[in-house]
Amino acid sequence: MPKQVLVVADGGTVADTLRRVLPEQRYAVSTVDRKGVLAGTGKAWPDLIILDGSSAPEQAVELARNLREQASGARIIAVVPSADVAGSRDGVACLGRVPTEEELATWLGEEGKPKAERVLRVGNAALHLDSRQLEVNGEFSILTPKQYRLLCLFMSHPGEVLTRKRLMKDVWETDYTGDTRTLDVHIHWVREKLGDVPGQPRYLQTVRRVGYRFVDPASSTNGASRDKK
Repeated sequence: MPKQVLVVADGGTVADTLRRVLPEQRYAVSTVDRKGVLAGTGKAWPDLIILDGSSAPEQAVELARNLREQASGARIIAVVPSADVAGSRDGVACLGRVPTEEELATWLGEEGKPKAERVLRVGNAALHLDSRQLEVNGEFSILTPKQYRLLCLFMSHPGEVLTRKRLMKDVWETDYTGDTRTLDVHIHWVREKLGDVPGQPRYLQTVRRVGYRFVDPASSTNGASRDKK
């Protein structure tokens, strides 16, 4: 029976990312909101509880502290964006990012099990999360940290329109969108490594006046406006 991982959602991407990178035969990832996890008092608890503190890190830490007294035997981790909160706080383990499979295995006592390669796949594009390399049709490319973060975000949400504001916030950790030329340049570089033809991008498409979306060219039938730059 796979280990049970429960994600307490907070509008972030923790649950989606874990579902994509963790092997299904070893982990079953489910999601509940904060009210839902509190309502679960007295029921069977999962092996691991991960709290998504993307928008309210302090609340996530407080909830983790409360759950620690109720969820007997379950390991509890809070994923928070703030460096001021990340670490160990009042006995609550906090991370500033989504935990890796190696960390999950350690927490769940599975260090001796064979490690499955962590890969995000969309069409013929594969993002190898451990080596941080992009593979397209068998050809590998080395990525810069920002290129990797962009692709990780896009390929975790295939077909979903990601706004320029969200990309700036999640990749560059800023709410400032007055000048997004840096984003434009990185999108250009990522497209080059994907093999996208200028003016006719197959994978990374522009949605006019909104942002971008990453699609599988073989199954894409959307009417998105494509970047003509």
